[in-house]
Amino acid sequence: MQLKIGVRTLNDGIVAVDCAGRIVFGEETAELRDRVKALIAPGSRIVMNLADVTYIDSGGLGTLVSLFITARNAGGSAANHQVADRFRGPQQRRRGGTVFPQKRRRLSLSPGRDQPQSSVHARIRATIQKIPWGKVSTYGSIARAAGLPRGARQVARVLHRSVGLPWHRVLGAGGEIKLRGDSAIEQRLRLQSENVRFRGRRVDMKLHEFKFSRR
Repeated sequence: MQLKIGVRTLNDGIVAVDCAGRIVFGEETAELRDRVKALIAPGSRIVMNLADVTYIDSGGLGTLVSLFITARNAGGSAANHQVADRFRGPQQRRRGGTVFPQKRRRLSLSPGRDQPQSSVHARIRATIQKIPWGKVSTYGSIARAAGLPRGARQVARVLHRSVGLPWHRVLGAGGEIKLRGDSAIEQRLRLQSENVRFRGRRVDMKLHEFKFSRR
């Protein structure tokens, strides 16, 4: 079933976007993106009603993630509603999670796990936090800037165990996104929302690589 989109305003000022059919990459996601972006404004509250959605592919999921990020960056908010169980994994069905919980659980660990475990990890986190909006760096470059010339794997471990870091600005050698699946889609969309340009599947490092000051 082709995607059908309806927009209505609820009594409390929330805008509901009713979706029915398939959210797949192409004309459907382009129309959805354009319709929702036109509604986003500072303070706006948008609910994506997915009760009648029958299928979402990775491109559709990426579009939803992008819209959530755009709404948040604009000072508004967005949420989904009535996500069918078939779009959730077994853990999310038991816990009643949203369509994006798995990635959030990977990035959002318990508060205790976010505390510095060593001075080395603290240096890595501080180095990652220096990467500004619209710039990127690599695991290896971050390790060297933190005084760990062979510590690229330690950088990856710190990213997985911490919250609040600009994880999407950290790439593999040559500007390659090393994540896979929906996480890779989200990383690319986050970077594109910061006007980062790609050359094929890699970030244009000549334009966007952040140069750390020498220690």
